[in-house]
Amino acid sequence: MAQLQNIDVKPAQAAAKVILNARTGSIVMNQMVTLQNCAVAHGNLSVVVNTQTAVSQPGAFSNGQTVAAKQSQIR
Repeated sequence: MAQLQNIDVKPAQAAAKVILNARTGSIVMNQMVTLQNCAVAHGNLSVVVNTQTAVSQPGAFSNGQTVAAKQSQIR
């Protein structure tokens, strides 16, 4: 029993999951879901997802590195 108690267990990552309720129009998704640029409409509700890449550059002579980051907008 003591040997079992000392075993490190790391749970596997959950799969991306999206649940749609056609009756109510509800959409539920877990944190593993990623979206590309898209537009979704249902009745008078519309959702638009846009992603742009922003570049951040360090100051001159700062020995920093240029970093690209994605910025998403949901409207």
